[in-house]
Amino acid sequence: MEKQAAKSNIMRYLFTGIITILPLWVTLNVLWIIFKLVSGVFTPVITPIFRIFFEPEESRFFGRLLSFFVTLFAVWLVGVVATNIAGRRLLVKLESLFVKVPILKEVYTAVRKLTVYIFTKRKAFKKVVLIEYPRRGVYSLGFVTATAMGEVQAKTKEEVVNVFLPSTPNPTTGFLLFVPQQDTIELEMSVDDAIKLIITGGIITPENDRRNIDKSLEDI
Repeated sequence: MEKQAAKSNIMRYLFTGIITILPLWVTLNVLWIIFKLVSGVFTPVITPIFRIFFEPEESRFFGRLLSFFVTLFAVWLVGVVATNIAGRRLLVKLESLFVKVPILKEVYTAVRKLTVYIFTKRKAFKKVVLIEYPRRGVYSLGFVTATAMGEVQAKTKEEVVNVFLPSTPNPTTGFLLFVPQQDTIELEMSVDDAIKLIITGGIITPENDRRNIDKSLEDI
Protein backbone atom coordinates (compact mmCIF):
# COMPACT_ATOMS: atom_id res chain seq x y z
CA MET A 1 0.00 0.00 0.00
CA GLU A 2 2.84 2.36 0.95
CA LYS A 3 4.72 1.48 -2.24
CA GLN A 4 1.61 2.27 -4.33
CA ALA A 5 1.19 5.61 -2.52
CA ALA A 6 4.87 6.46 -3.05
CA LYS A 7 4.59 5.58 -6.76
CA SER A 8 1.45 7.73 -7.02
CA ASN A 9 3.26 10.67 -5.40
CA ILE A 10 6.22 10.31 -7.76
CA MET A 11 3.93 10.41 -10.80
CA ARG A 12 2.00 13.35 -9.34
CA TYR A 13 5.17 15.36 -8.75
CA LEU A 14 6.43 14.44 -12.22
CA PHE A 15 3.29 15.66 -13.98
CA THR A 16 3.16 18.76 -11.79
CA GLY A 17 6.73 19.56 -12.76
CA ILE A 18 5.94 19.10 -16.46
CA ILE A 19 2.88 21.37 -16.30
CA THR A 20 4.88 24.01 -14.41
CA ILE A 21 8.09 23.95 -16.46
CA LEU A 22 6.85 23.25 -20.01
CA PRO A 23 5.24 26.68 -20.69
CA LEU A 24 8.35 28.46 -19.36
CA TRP A 25 10.65 26.22 -21.38
CA VAL A 26 8.71 26.77 -24.60
CA THR A 27 8.60 30.54 -24.00
CA LEU A 28 12.35 30.76 -23.40
CA ASN A 29 13.06 28.68 -26.49
CA VAL A 30 10.85 30.91 -28.63
CA LEU A 31 12.68 33.98 -27.30
CA TRP A 32 16.02 32.31 -28.01
CA ILE A 33 14.97 31.48 -31.58
CA ILE A 34 13.88 35.09 -32.15
CA PHE A 35 17.18 36.34 -30.70
CA LYS A 36 19.20 34.05 -32.98
CA LEU A 37 17.20 35.07 -36.05
CA VAL A 38 17.57 38.79 -35.33
CA SER A 39 21.20 38.66 -34.19
CA GLY A 40 22.22 36.47 -37.13
CA VAL A 41 21.65 39.23 -39.70
CA PHE A 42 24.92 41.14 -39.13
CA THR A 43 26.89 38.45 -37.26
CA PRO A 44 29.02 37.42 -40.31
CA VAL A 45 30.20 41.04 -40.62
CA ILE A 46 30.61 42.02 -36.97
CA THR A 47 32.12 38.83 -35.46
CA PRO A 48 35.38 38.95 -37.51
CA ILE A 49 36.01 42.46 -36.14
CA PHE A 50 35.72 41.24 -32.54
CA ARG A 51 38.17 38.40 -33.26
CA ILE A 52 40.92 40.99 -33.46
CA PHE A 53 40.43 41.88 -29.78
CA PHE A 54 38.84 38.80 -28.18
CA GLU A 55 39.09 35.02 -28.09
CA PRO A 56 36.89 33.08 -30.60
CA GLU A 57 34.16 32.25 -28.05
CA GLU A 58 34.05 35.80 -26.69
CA SER A 59 34.08 37.34 -30.16
CA ARG A 60 31.17 35.09 -31.19
CA PHE A 61 29.13 36.13 -28.14
CA PHE A 62 29.82 39.86 -28.39
CA GLY A 63 29.42 39.77 -32.16
CA ARG A 64 25.98 38.18 -31.88
CA LEU A 65 24.93 40.58 -29.12
CA LEU A 66 26.02 43.66 -31.06
CA SER A 67 24.41 42.28 -34.22
CA PHE A 68 21.11 42.00 -32.34
CA PHE A 69 21.12 45.69 -31.44
CA VAL A 70 22.38 46.74 -34.88
CA THR A 71 19.50 44.84 -36.47
CA LEU A 72 16.99 46.57 -34.19
CA PHE A 73 18.53 49.92 -35.12
CA ALA A 74 18.31 49.01 -38.82
CA VAL A 75 14.62 48.14 -38.43
CA TRP A 76 14.04 51.47 -36.65
CA LEU A 77 15.90 53.27 -39.46
CA VAL A 78 13.69 51.62 -42.08
CA GLY A 79 10.69 52.85 -40.10
CA VAL A 80 12.09 56.39 -40.22
CA VAL A 81 12.61 56.14 -43.98
CA ALA A 82 9.12 54.65 -44.47
CA THR A 83 7.50 57.64 -42.77
CA ASN A 84 9.30 60.04 -45.11
CA ILE A 85 7.53 60.86 -48.38
CA ALA A 86 10.55 60.06 -50.57
CA GLY A 87 11.25 56.89 -48.62
CA ARG A 88 7.63 55.78 -48.86
CA ARG A 89 7.70 56.20 -52.64
CA LEU A 90 10.85 54.07 -52.83
CA LEU A 91 9.26 51.33 -50.72
CA VAL A 92 6.13 51.39 -52.90
CA LYS A 93 8.30 50.82 -55.97
CA LEU A 94 10.12 47.95 -54.29
CA GLU A 95 6.79 46.45 -53.22
CA SER A 96 5.49 46.63 -56.79
CA LEU A 97 8.49 44.54 -57.88
CA PHE A 98 7.76 41.90 -55.23
CA VAL A 99 4.12 41.47 -56.22
CA LYS A 100 5.06 40.81 -59.86
CA VAL A 101 6.87 37.56 -58.99
CA PRO A 102 4.27 34.71 -58.83
CA ILE A 103 5.37 32.73 -55.74
CA LEU A 104 6.93 35.71 -53.99
CA LYS A 105 3.72 37.67 -54.46
CA GLU A 106 1.62 35.18 -52.47
CA VAL A 107 4.09 34.96 -49.59
CA TYR A 108 4.73 38.70 -49.41
CA THR A 109 1.05 39.63 -49.62
CA ALA A 110 0.02 37.16 -46.89
CA VAL A 111 2.79 38.21 -44.51
CA ARG A 112 2.17 41.91 -45.15
CA LYS A 113 -1.56 41.58 -44.45
CA LEU A 114 -0.92 39.72 -41.20
CA THR A 115 1.76 42.20 -40.11
CA VAL A 116 -0.41 45.23 -40.85
CA TYR A 117 -3.30 43.60 -39.03
CA ILE A 118 -1.31 42.79 -35.90
CA PHE A 119 0.45 46.13 -35.56
CA THR A 120 -2.12 48.63 -36.89
CA LYS A 121 -5.59 47.36 -37.74
CA ARG A 122 -6.31 45.88 -34.31
CA LYS A 123 -5.94 49.37 -32.80
CA ALA A 124 -9.20 50.27 -34.51
CA PHE A 125 -11.06 47.63 -32.49
CA LYS A 126 -12.85 49.38 -29.63
CA LYS A 127 -14.06 46.36 -27.68
CA VAL A 128 -14.81 42.65 -27.90
CA VAL A 129 -18.42 41.48 -28.09
CA LEU A 130 -20.49 38.37 -28.56
CA ILE A 131 -23.27 38.39 -31.13
CA GLU A 132 -25.78 35.70 -32.07
CA TYR A 133 -24.47 34.65 -35.47
CA PRO A 134 -25.07 32.85 -37.83
CA ARG A 135 -28.35 32.11 -36.06
CA ARG A 136 -30.10 32.62 -32.73
CA GLY A 137 -28.58 30.55 -29.96
CA VAL A 138 -25.13 30.38 -31.61
CA TYR A 139 -22.61 33.01 -30.54
CA SER A 140 -19.66 34.47 -32.45
CA LEU A 141 -16.79 36.66 -31.28
CA GLY A 142 -16.59 40.09 -32.92
CA PHE A 143 -14.90 43.47 -32.59
CA VAL A 144 -16.79 46.74 -32.40
CA THR A 145 -15.03 49.24 -34.67
CA ALA A 146 -17.40 52.21 -34.42
CA THR A 147 -20.99 53.35 -34.08
CA ALA A 148 -22.79 53.17 -37.40
CA MET A 149 -23.34 56.53 -39.07
CA GLY A 150 -24.98 58.00 -42.14
CA GLU A 151 -27.53 56.09 -44.16
CA VAL A 152 -26.96 52.81 -42.31
CA GLN A 153 -27.91 54.40 -38.99
CA ALA A 154 -30.70 56.53 -40.45
CA LYS A 155 -32.56 53.57 -41.98
CA THR A 156 -32.43 51.26 -38.97
CA LYS A 157 -34.79 51.34 -36.01
CA GLU A 158 -32.21 50.88 -33.24
CA GLU A 159 -28.77 52.29 -32.52
CA VAL A 160 -26.45 50.19 -34.66
CA VAL A 161 -22.74 49.46 -34.20
CA ASN A 162 -20.20 48.25 -36.74
CA VAL A 163 -18.95 44.79 -35.82
CA PHE A 164 -16.05 43.09 -37.58
CA LEU A 165 -16.53 39.32 -37.46
CA PRO A 166 -13.11 37.66 -38.05
CA SER A 167 -12.59 34.20 -39.49
CA THR A 168 -10.53 31.42 -37.90
CA PRO A 169 -7.58 30.88 -37.96
CA ASN A 170 -6.87 33.90 -40.19
CA PRO A 171 -8.39 36.96 -38.46
CA THR A 172 -7.33 39.27 -41.31
CA THR A 173 -10.46 38.22 -43.21
CA GLY A 174 -14.06 38.26 -42.08
CA PHE A 175 -17.38 40.06 -42.36
CA LEU A 176 -18.62 43.55 -41.56
CA LEU A 177 -21.94 43.34 -39.71
CA PHE A 178 -24.24 46.15 -38.60
CA VAL A 179 -25.68 44.96 -35.30
CA PRO A 180 -28.15 46.69 -32.96
CA GLN A 181 -26.33 47.80 -29.81
CA GLN A 182 -28.81 45.91 -27.61
CA ASP A 183 -28.01 42.65 -29.42
CA THR A 184 -24.32 42.72 -28.51
CA ILE A 185 -22.87 41.23 -25.33
CA GLU A 186 -19.81 43.22 -24.26
CA LEU A 187 -16.92 41.18 -22.88
CA GLU A 188 -14.15 42.16 -20.47
CA MET A 189 -11.71 40.25 -22.66
CA SER A 190 -8.97 42.39 -24.24
CA VAL A 191 -8.55 42.64 -28.00
CA ASP A 192 -5.21 40.81 -27.80
CA ASP A 193 -6.74 37.93 -25.85
CA ALA A 194 -9.60 37.71 -28.32
CA ILE A 195 -7.16 37.54 -31.22
CA LYS A 196 -5.31 34.67 -29.53
CA LEU A 197 -8.60 32.87 -29.03
CA ILE A 198 -9.54 33.28 -32.69
CA ILE A 199 -6.15 32.33 -34.16
CA THR A 200 -5.99 29.12 -32.08
CA GLY A 201 -9.56 28.14 -32.91
CA GLY A 202 -10.60 28.32 -29.26
CA ILE A 203 -7.76 26.13 -27.96
CA ILE A 204 -6.20 28.98 -25.98
CA THR A 205 -8.38 31.10 -23.70
CA PRO A 206 -5.76 33.55 -22.34
CA GLU A 207 -7.82 35.03 -19.52
CA ASN A 208 -8.36 31.55 -18.04
CA ASP A 209 -4.82 30.19 -18.48
CA ARG A 210 -3.80 30.70 -14.85
CA ARG A 211 -7.03 29.18 -13.55
CA ASN A 212 -6.69 26.19 -15.88
CA ILE A 213 -3.14 25.56 -14.70
CA ASP A 214 -4.16 25.77 -11.04
CA LYS A 215 -7.08 23.43 -11.65
CA SER A 216 -4.82 20.99 -13.51
CA LEU A 217 -2.40 20.93 -10.58
CA GLU A 218 -5.27 20.28 -8.16
CA ASP A 219 -6.59 17.41 -10.29
CA ILE A 220 -3.26 15.56 -10.41
